[in-house]
Amino acid sequence: MDTFTIGTGTLEKKPLPKEEKRAQLYYRAGDYPTPLKALLFGVQQLIVCSSGLLVTPYILSTIACAGTATATIRVKLIATTLVVSGIATLLQNILGVRLALLQGPSFAYFAPIYAFEQLPEFKCNATPTDDVPEEDYLIRLRLLQGGLIGSSIIQTLIGLTGLIGLLTRFIGPLTIAPLMLLLSLSNMKMCMEYSEKHWVSLIQIAVLLLLIFYLAEVDVPLPTLEKRRLRWTKTRIFTLFPYLFAIGFCWLLCLILTATGALPSDSPARTDKNDTMAVLSEAPWLRVPYPGQWGPVGFNTGIFLGFVAAVVSSVIESIGAFHACARVSDEPPPPAHAANRGIAMEGIGCVISGLMGGGVGVTTYSENIGVINITKVASRMTLQITGVILIILGIFTKFGAILATIPEPLIGGILTVSCSVVGGVGLSCLQLVDMKLSRNVAILGFAIMAGMLVPLYIERNPLKIGDGNVYAVTIINQTLNIMLSIRMFMGGLIGFVLDNTVPGATREQRGLHTEGEETSEGEQPVVDAYTFPPFVSNLLAKVPALRFVPFLPNVTRRRVTPMQGSVR
Repeated sequence: MDTFTIGTGTLEKKPLPKEEKRAQLYYRAGDYPTPLKALLFGVQQLIVCSSGLLVTPYILSTIACAGTATATIRVKLIATTLVVSGIATLLQNILGVRLALLQGPSFAYFAPIYAFEQLPEFKCNATPTDDVPEEDYLIRLRLLQGGLIGSSIIQTLIGLTGLIGLLTRFIGPLTIAPLMLLLSLSNMKMCMEYSEKHWVSLIQIAVLLLLIFYLAEVDVPLPTLEKRRLRWTKTRIFTLFPYLFAIGFCWLLCLILTATGALPSDSPARTDKNDTMAVLSEAPWLRVPYPGQWGPVGFNTGIFLGFVAAVVSSVIESIGAFHACARVSDEPPPPAHAANRGIAMEGIGCVISGLMGGGVGVTTYSENIGVINITKVASRMTLQITGVILIILGIFTKFGAILATIPEPLIGGILTVSCSVVGGVGLSCLQLVDMKLSRNVAILGFAIMAGMLVPLYIERNPLKIGDGNVYAVTIINQTLNIMLSIRMFMGGLIGFVLDNTVPGATREQRGLHTEGEETSEGEQPVVDAYTFPPFVSNLLAKVPALRFVPFLPNVTRRRVTPMQGSVR
């Protein structure tokens, strides 16, 4: 019987120890929930990420400065964003790192976009009621398109060449913890902007906390059909679907308050706001986004370099998200080949976004990792279903536009809870670190503090190197200011440099995991979460030279007897 050795681990069917640890998850990465549950899990993940999916088209359509055509551009951007996010999510879950990760528009790209918007030749002087010539606003989208395609190719090459895999050997909890914490804190302003619009956001947060903390252990009897007989099965539905119940309850509450006239006409909690209705009315029933929908691709060196800075930040964020997702999924840290594929697939997703005119690249959404930590559902199948749903909603645009009717305060409540969980997941990585060492404590504290102080300083005192009238110098200044103003980038970078240069701790004391080593006494490495199914491994094993490809698992073929186990 054939089996396959990957690194130092073997895909063999062996009894898994520590069942009590694994029982914490209802579904692991390779598990398959029932179709109905998988669909509900997928919808739940979609609702959680809906804020990022909708905010991005709104911002880009405003930056385009399209005047009276803003609503039309917004609808097209919503459709494009949904389709691109769906494709990127499928690529990441099937060919990428193969954890339950959702890909969506990255906010790291908005810093260079805002800088681009302030340039005199691109400044918007039109109002929403002005008729703007089509060429005037499409040129902005084309320039973003060209910069995104160029920078995304660089990101793809970073993954395909194996550079990321080399770096992951040196990335430990003292890099991940400050990065994830600062990522959570970076979203604090957005959480406040959404939540402060109406008190219904507090109800959203309260309902979520009630379901997550107090009703998590409640067993609810549900009817099931088994062998043509109706049976009652106790299920902890509040643990599995807290976001669905919370958003459903509060959305219905807003709908009732809107229908009864209890909310003022300009209330952000209404479900029939003017801009929402404009998107719904303008959205066609069927529209397939396609490459080049804005016309010939343009190119601007400043935008390109700014997007390269955003790519660097996004890559660091994604590496942190990979490790965080592995942790909440009860998997070992991603091996080099998985990290390489993950970044490469993310880069390909960004290229697709550029070709279709999405405006910004994609990245791993950390709030969806928070959902996994709460629901204990780490199945990649659920995110694959989310990807399919996103594509369907993007093509049947009228249905996708329904997401725009979710009141913004409810989005704020969801973001607040999800981002707080992400910060907690980042801090939980520190239990692998020997925090009795003053070295580790100092590195952690300095990385967090510097990650907050440096961006604040840059915000108040932007860097100005050389003659500001020289175009190349202006581009360099913009690029440096963008990179230094991103909290998670600075905190993660400083933590990475200090952790790998300051002596005084072993790899074990630093919390570093060696690829292929046992995660605990007597426990074999779990490799099937990151590798391909056995039939794919079989094909890879037939070509020994493929083991040198940095984004493919090191698969070798050997013979074992049936007593040794079977392929899992």
